[in-house]
Amino acid sequence: MAVETGKAAQLLHAAFTHEAADNTVEAAEAATAALAAFTDAGDGTGSAACHHLLGMLAAKTGDASSADQHLEAAISLRQQTGDAEGIASLHQQRFALALQLGDVERARAASEASLDAWRSAGDRDGEAQATHQLAQFCLQSGDLERAQELLERGMVLSDRAGEQRARGAMVMMLAHVDVARGDRDRALRRADEGVALARQAKNRQALVEALHQVGSLKATLGDLEGARALLEESLDGRELLRDLEGRAATLQELAAIEQAMGDTDGALGRLGYAARTWKELGNGGGEATALHAACTLAEEAEKVDKAIVFGRKLVSACAVMGDREAEGAARFAQGTRLAARGDLEAAAAMYKRAAQLHGDAGVFHNQAVSQGMLGQVLAAQGRKQEALALLDEATQRLHALDQPDAAATLVGIRAEIAAS
Repeated sequence: MAVETGKAAQLLHAAFTHEAADNTVEAAEAATAALAAFTDAGDGTGSAACHHLLGMLAAKTGDASSADQHLEAAISLRQQTGDAEGIASLHQQRFALALQLGDVERARAASEASLDAWRSAGDRDGEAQATHQLAQFCLQSGDLERAQELLERGMVLSDRAGEQRARGAMVMMLAHVDVARGDRDRALRRADEGVALARQAKNRQALVEALHQVGSLKATLGDLEGARALLEESLDGRELLRDLEGRAATLQELAAIEQAMGDTDGALGRLGYAARTWKELGNGGGEATALHAACTLAEEAEKVDKAIVFGRKLVSACAVMGDREAEGAARFAQGTRLAARGDLEAAAAMYKRAAQLHGDAGVFHNQAVSQGMLGQVLAAQGRKQEALALLDEATQRLHALDQPDAAATLVGIRAEIAAS
């Protein structure tokens, strides 16, 4: 028996080694062999470990059905050995798997089972965490009564010294329950209580996250001044923690709040800083999103010069990403801004390049639109024949794309230019 379990343990160790090296096939083969050996030896603990690993591997390869079967088998074996903590962990993995599959009923059942397992194990911290998770799930699914019941139990579980962080999380979720019920005043009071508890916890990371969460909640509830104050404090904390992603996200939330408060310049400053932060992170998509928001806001506020400055940066960001379609769209918008300011030569260059990029990207409708705009700019510059030829080409392209209405628009523009 000892020899059999020794061989099985070696196989299981090899399986974990392969899994750590991301050799999924080899890991599954070794775990399957280990499972057979443990089963022959009548070792339930070893068999449970094998099923657990095989479930994880199946989930990684997208075989959800097999993953769930292995996790169920592992739970059954753990129940025989009385490993309550192991059972809770397995139910938690089944919960994650059900969410991945979009199976709401199975996710809730797994979350309930995880809570029951932690309660049976007498693990107060585990029960508190499971209570918070299930309450969040119930809140999202609209079961407010059950969510409140769980959170009130969570408050009891986290009422000891040193548990302010967990208690604060419960309070803040209760605030979201209040929001769902339409009780704005109570939600705001709870939110403030949640921040106070986070301050008592003396954990900077936890406080920063709490400030951000409550700031976002207050913005949703219309307390813009309160939201801005909390998010600014959260931003200061992220600066100290060098949390660049958090900094960028907070800056964009602050920009939205300041825009709602009518502080356009403040919002533009936040978006510009957010764009620089995303650039520092090497996240071109984030940078482009922030710059696009800045362009749109500047245009809405009729701050043309600022829109052009942000537009220039957006074109550069899209070019660095190598996204031809996005760069084409950015150049088209920049061309429109430049044309509105009267800088026809620069506008023409933008439209010309936009048309080339749209053609390269296979977005032929946008290519035709860019050519149409370029044709109008050329006509305004007195280059009438070039303009007419370009409009003819764009019109033919739109007909080829079976877009007669768009083509008719260009025909009308061409007629006006020809008659001028």
